[in-house]
Amino acid sequence: MTARTADGDTVRAWDYKQKKSLLIAFLHADCPLCQAFATRLASRNAEFVERDSAALLVSLGPPRWGVQKMPQVVVASNTNGRAAQDYLGQTSSGRWGLARVGLFITDRLR
Repeated sequence: MTARTADGDTVRAWDYKQKKSLLIAFLHADCPLCQAFATRLASRNAEFVERDSAALLVSLGPPRWGVQKMPQVVVASNTNGRAAQDYLGQTSSGRWGLARVGLFITDRLR
């Protein structure tokens, strides 16, 4: 899974493999409920640090969640929709963006 941050940095789920537990959330870019969820996760950045984990929040377009850049909560977009299709299935994205949202939690494997 590959996505880009607003700064243009590339972030990959693979970057966290065997290093941190990872929460991956596919959210609508302009949904008020998704914004509230992203804000709640960002407010728990210290907890992610304490638990040696991270959250990757992904939308198909530029997210409008207003979440500040934090070390353990990364906000990114996957404009081609491949990541969403890989995790949510081939019908996960449509003409108007994500057809559904999804949340995945991976455990750090050693």
